[in-house]
Amino acid sequence: MLLIHVNSWRNEMDINKKVKSYEENMINDIKRLVSIKSVEEEPKEGMPFGEGPAKALNEALKIAEELGFKTKNLDNYCGYAEVGEGEELIGILGHVDVVPEGDGWDNDPYTPVIKDGVIYARGANDDKGPVIASLYAVKVLMDMGTKLNKRIRVIFGANEETGFRCMEHYKEVEEDLTMGFSPDAAFPVIFGEKGICQINIKGKYEDDKKIKIIELKGGEAANVVIPKMIVTLENDSDIDIETKFMEYIKEHKLTGEVLEKKDNKITLRLNAVSAHASTPWEGKNAGSYLMEFLGSVMKDNTLVNNYNDLIGKDYLGENSGLKMEDEYGPLTFNTGVMEAKDGELKLTIDIRYPLTEDFEKVFNILKKSFSETGYEFEVIEHKAPLYVEPDSPLVKTLQSAYEEVTGDSKNKPYTLGGGTYARAFDNVVAFGALLPDDDENAHQSNETFKVSTLLTATEVYVNALEKLLKL
Repeated sequence: MLLIHVNSWRNEMDINKKVKSYEENMINDIKRLVSIKSVEEEPKEGMPFGEGPAKALNEALKIAEELGFKTKNLDNYCGYAEVGEGEELIGILGHVDVVPEGDGWDNDPYTPVIKDGVIYARGANDDKGPVIASLYAVKVLMDMGTKLNKRIRVIFGANEETGFRCMEHYKEVEEDLTMGFSPDAAFPVIFGEKGICQINIKGKYEDDKKIKIIELKGGEAANVVIPKMIVTLENDSDIDIETKFMEYIKEHKLTGEVLEKKDNKITLRLNAVSAHASTPWEGKNAGSYLMEFLGSVMKDNTLVNNYNDLIGKDYLGENSGLKMEDEYGPLTFNTGVMEAKDGELKLTIDIRYPLTEDFEKVFNILKKSFSETGYEFEVIEHKAPLYVEPDSPLVKTLQSAYEEVTGDSKNKPYTLGGGTYARAFDNVVAFGALLPDDDENAHQSNETFKVSTLLTATEVYVNALEKLLKL
């Protein structure tokens, strides 16, 4: 690990040595968290997001207590671990909930595996590994006797992936932050985040006369590119659907199979490539590919035709009239959930729109594009864009902390299509924990977090917190 001389080379070496001494502890604590399946479930009494997220939250608080923090559970919506004194409050905002595991894992996603210096598990990098890095960064400061003239509060959310209701609750019952960062992305500093809207589209469809959709289903979350689709068809045509399907998946370098074939009914499964909705080009949407295939064998199904005309495999929203871009990046469009049965359809889409655009404009264009379908639209979540001045003291301080530890002055502050807790507060930005060359495989199978990245990120956070304490 390269360390750059700033004020005290010995101090930098001491930090490096101290972080390294906690390597085994950090790995074990990450394993404790990722072993808990913390996907949102139906609420239970005292558990607003279900048992899994509550269990993960309490485990994170237990780890923090073991490290010497004062902790508080805020009704199982979220919790925090705090040290230090003073009126000013530095926040570190991570989350302990995860998206559904999906298929395609080489190992059980909740039984962590460490191979060649890499941790494999759901939540390894999003966001349980970075949460542990943040806790131990504060622990190192405590061990070194650093004067904590501001309070440092590590906040654990339990509803980041499905709505930020955890942060809404936090803001209702707790004080605001003076400044802070969210270790829920990649280094260096992210000063802007696109607007995010997730929308349910519901309506009716008319079937093809000879090939009917009995049931079609795929996807579990709006912010994940659909990895798998299953469809059952009733075929009264002369078309050999099985042969056509196998030809299609071979041509498009996908996988799939016939799950069942009986009389005139056939059930197909199409497997594609999952990805985070903020980077849909990194995946292949099984829903969009299935719609394209169905369009090749049936001509009169209105769901299939509308989907292919207005969405299709386009992930930039062009088919829906939504193609737009500013200097920080383009709009992205993802179908995350797709269901159809008995003439009723439901799509859940995720749109990430540019920092300089307006939600009402985006939503009105979408509705106008679909106006002839008769579909109904329900906004289930909207988060406005985040923008913090790149020349602000916060951004400049965090960037310098990153550069001093890593020696990387090439990568500069940037903007993100994803959404973090940073947008829930003023003067907070996303900052790490992945390094620029790491695989960004959050929301995918075989999610990873390098041990070397864990150590580097922890050291960056130590340096960053030292600087923020002096601001």
